[in-house]
Amino acid sequence: MNQKAFSKAAIVETIVNLARLLELDVVAEGVETEAELAALNAISAMSIQGFYFSRALPEYELTPLIEHNLKSRRVVNLPARL
Repeated sequence: MNQKAFSKAAIVETIVNLARLLELDVVAEGVETEAELAALNAISAMSIQGFYFSRALPEYELTPLIEHNLKSRRVVNLPARL
C-alpha cells in the first residue's frame, strides 16, 4: 500500500472508531471496488453503499432491489436509535 492510500485508510479508520465512541452510525459512501469493500469490512464499517453494489436507481427499481436483498440477507435492518 502506498503512502497516500495508507493515509486515506488511517483517516477512515479513525473516523469509524470516533463514531463508535460517540455511539453514532457510520455509512461509508462511494464504495466502487472490491478492494475498498474489503478494507472497510476489515475495520467493520457499519453500513456501506456505492456503485460497487448498484448504480443510482429510481424508486420504482429500488424497492424491488431492497426487497430481494433483504430476502437474500445482503442488507441488514438496524434498529432505529431513539
